[in-house]
Amino acid sequence: MDLRGRRRCVMSDHEFGILYVATGGKYREECLKSAKSVKKVMPDVPIALWTDTDKDLDINIFDSINIYSNPKYSFFDKIAPLLETTYSKTLFLDTDTYLIESVYEISDLLDNFDLAFAHAPNRMPAWGKNFHALEGIPSCFPQPNTGVIAYRKSACVMRFIQSWERIYKEQMESDTPPGHDQVACLKALYHSELRFMVLTPEYNIRTTQPVFRGGRSRAKILHGRGLPLERAIREINVDDIGVKIFDFRKSNELNG
Repeated sequence: MDLRGRRRCVMSDHEFGILYVATGGKYREECLKSAKSVKKVMPDVPIALWTDTDKDLDINIFDSINIYSNPKYSFFDKIAPLLETTYSKTLFLDTDTYLIESVYEISDLLDNFDLAFAHAPNRMPAWGKNFHALEGIPSCFPQPNTGVIAYRKSACVMRFIQSWERIYKEQMESDTPPGHDQVACLKALYHSELRFMVLTPEYNIRTTQPVFRGGRSRAKILHGRGLPLERAIREINVDDIGVKIFDFRKSNELNG
């Protein structure tokens, strides 16, 4: 993908920073809300944005704004900017994420791991059941959720991201294109040389599903939209003692 375009307020390299990709008005609006949640809990961490326009954008929230010259308005838009990070350690966030606790510890995690992510709630894609893309990949190697990814800027990670992009392009040009980029990420990850870590659910609480929060832990990153997200913000960390299961679509805790 051609990422050439103008940049503004680009900062020099930082050790740890947040990266967003938002092409289209809906996603720029979501991104502002998400970025504000980051600044509230980690005000010293820089935030970079790739977008199609900075019109009506609160540029004070972002430390770096990069303008796409030719956005596709699809999942393709989010992969290429991962290669362009200026941070030594990057946390990529989808626009529909919301931080309710700081995650400085992810930077420490990346001292020992190349990549970190949480599993997708749907462990294996229905699209892939009869598709050659998953041949040779055991069912016990489930797909990652690509909306929250932490990674180091290293040669092996860059090769992985390039492979992910290439595989996704091939899949989208096939007779049975997938509905998202996670199947391509799964395949690239399985065949990679990366040392990676699977984050606990508290780092990617998908509010569109029943969710699990471990005992003596607190949710860190929420991932969803609308009323379920608002309910999760209010309710998920009220009691952090025991194991909890929530369904914010129904706004009721499932534990007796």
